[in-house]
Amino acid sequence: MKLNDYSFKAKEYAIADNGGTTHVAFKNIPALINKHASGKKTLDYGCGTGCSTLFLAETGLDVEGVDICPHMLQEASNHTDIPLTLIQSAQLPYDNNCFNIVFSSFVLFEIGSKAEMIDVFNEIYRVLAPGGVFISITGTEELYKKKWLTMDVDFPENKNLKSGDIAKVLLSDVNVLVYDYYWTHEDYLEVINKTHFMHVETMRPLGDKNDGYAWIDEEKYPPYVIYILKKGFTAYPAQTGNKPKSGCFVC
Repeated sequence: MKLNDYSFKAKEYAIADNGGTTHVAFKNIPALINKHASGKKTLDYGCGTGCSTLFLAETGLDVEGVDICPHMLQEASNHTDIPLTLIQSAQLPYDNNCFNIVFSSFVLFEIGSKAEMIDVFNEIYRVLAPGGVFISITGTEELYKKKWLTMDVDFPENKNLKSGDIAKVLLSDVNVLVYDYYWTHEDYLEVINKTHFMHVETMRPLGDKNDGYAWIDEEKYPPYVIYILKKGFTAYPAQTGNKPKSGCFVC
C-alpha cells in the first residue's frame, strides 16, 4: 500500500525544514555521528526533498541521497547539486561495503510491514563498510498522543493505535497532512534483532528551553527516537548490489 502520495505533496513538503518539533531530533545528530562514526562517506536513505541531505552535507559529510519518490527527488534537485538517485525500497545500486554512515529520517514509519523493514535494514547493512553506522530517526509511541509545536496529531484515527495501524499527522508549520504506520519500540527492537546489526544506542531526545522554541510537550515527552546500529568489522562478501555503480570498499 502506498501510504502517502507525494506526487502532489512534494512542493509543499519541500517548504519544511529541520526546525520546530523536528529540531528535537536533528540537534543531536552531529554529536551522535562524532561519537559513533568514522569516515565521511554517507548515504541519506529516504532523502525526500533533500533537507536532511543538506543538513548532513553542512556537517562536513560526503553525502548522497536516495529516495523511492521521483517527485521528492525533483524538488531536492532544485535546491542542491548533491548526487540523488531514485531507488526501489530495499534495493540500493551500490556495491557491498560502500558507506561509513547510512542515515534515515522519518522513513521507518512509512514502511508497512516488519518484513519489509527487515529487508531495508539488511540492504543498508550490505552497503555499509565494516564498522559503519546506521542512524535512524523515527516516531515514538508518544508522537501520536501528545501536543507538539509544529505537529497536530489530535485525530480520531490516533486513538488506541496498534502495531501496523495507520496514524494521521498534520505538519502544521507547512499545512501538509501525512500518514504514518504505527510501530512500537518493541516492534523496532524485534526488527533489529532479526538483522546482523549491533544495537549500540537508543536516544529519545527532548526539547530544551535553550533551543529557542516555545515548546509544548516536547520538553516532557520525546516525539522521536533515534536508533544507532553498527555493522561488525568483518567485510560483507565481495559481491555487487542490484545495479552496481562502483567498487567502493571504504574503511
